[in-house]
Amino acid sequence: MKKTQKTLLIFAPVAVAIFLGASLIVREQGSERAFDPGGLRFNVTGPAELNAAENSWGFVRQSATWANANSNAMDSIITSLNSAGFLSLSTGTRHDFTSVNIGGRVFKISLQRGSTFSVASTAYGGTKAFANKLIVWRASDDAKALELFWTSSGTLDTTGALMVYRLYYFNPVSFDQATGIVESYAYLNPSARRSQSYSWDGPLSSSGVSDSGRVSLEEMGSVLCFKSVVQLTSSAVTSLGSPCGGGTYFYMLGYGQKIASPFQTTAKFGLNVGSVSNNGLLCGTANSINYGLFGVNGFVTDSTTSIPSDYPTQSSIDTLFSELGGAGDFDGDDTQTATITALSGNQSTTGVRFRDPDGWSAP
Repeated sequence: MKKTQKTLLIFAPVAVAIFLGASLIVREQGSERAFDPGGLRFNVTGPAELNAAENSWGFVRQSATWANANSNAMDSIITSLNSAGFLSLSTGTRHDFTSVNIGGRVFKISLQRGSTFSVASTAYGGTKAFANKLIVWRASDDAKALELFWTSSGTLDTTGALMVYRLYYFNPVSFDQATGIVESYAYLNPSARRSQSYSWDGPLSSSGVSDSGRVSLEEMGSVLCFKSVVQLTSSAVTSLGSPCGGGTYFYMLGYGQKIASPFQTTAKFGLNVGSVSNNGLLCGTANSINYGLFGVNGFVTDSTTSIPSDYPTQSSIDTLFSELGGAGDFDGDDTQTATITALSGNQSTTGVRFRDPDGWSAP
C-alpha cells in the first residue's frame, strides 16, 4: 500500500472525530410556570473511543451517530427553554439571572423574547432577523460561553436558529482550548428540507487536528446527507509525514445514511493540499479505500464499488461528494476553499465568532 494510504488508515478517524463528538443540549428538569433557569442543564459530550477494527473509517460510525443526535439539538434547547417557562417572560425586555448552576458550573444568563435581532453568520450572507435571544457567560470572569438566536418556539422554520458557543466553558476536560469556538445554524432550506451546518475555528482540544472546518447536513427524504471539509493544523500535517508535500491540507468527507434502522451508510473521503477537492483522491492519487459501508453495528466493509441495493448508491454519493468545494445549495452549505480558510479568523471581526448585535455585557 502506498505511503499516503497507510497514513490515512491511521489519520482518518482522528481528522473529524475530534470535532464531531461536540454537542450541546439543554434539558429540562421539571416544568415551572414562571421561568426557572435552575431547571436547565447543559450537557456537552465528546467523541467515543476509537477502538473498532475499522480504523480508517471509525469517524463515520461516530459522526453518523452524532449527526442524528444533533440535527435536532437546537430544537431540543428551544423546547426545553419553553418548558422552563420562557414563554411566560414579558416581551421586549431583557431578563437577567446572575447565578445559574449548570452541570456543576456557575453561569450568568440573559434572555429576551418578542424583539428583533438582526444577526450575521458565516453560514449565510447579510443578516437574518430573529425574535428571541439567549446569552450565557461564565460567572467567575464574565467570559461569554454561548449565544442562541431563534424565532419559532415550535417547529423549525425558514428563519431557523443560530447558536455560537465555546465548548471549553462547558467541558474543559474534553475540550481544553479556550479559544476554540463553534457556530451552528439550522433552518428549513428553500427545498423545505431540514438542514444544519456546524462551522468551527479550532483546535477545540490540545490534540485537535483542525484549524477550521464545516459540516453540512441535509435530510433528503429517507436519507441524511453529510458533507464535511476540515483544514488541518500544521502539527497534524507534520504527524502525517506531509504525504502531499508542502502547503495547506484539506480533508473531505461525504456520506449518505438511511434515516431508519439499520442506518445503512455509504461513505467517501479524500485528502488534498492547496484547495478543497471533490474527486475523492489522496494527494492526487487513486484512493483504493473508497467506498466504505456501514450499518447499525458500525463498519461493514470498504474498498468496494459493489454497493448493496438497500444502501445509498455509489452514484448518489459521487454526486454528493462533487458538491464539496462549491458555494452550496443552501445556507451553511458553502465549502469553498476560501470559505473554509476564512472560518479561522481573529474572532473579533472575522471567522467564527460571537454575533450579539447589541453587544450585551454580563449582568
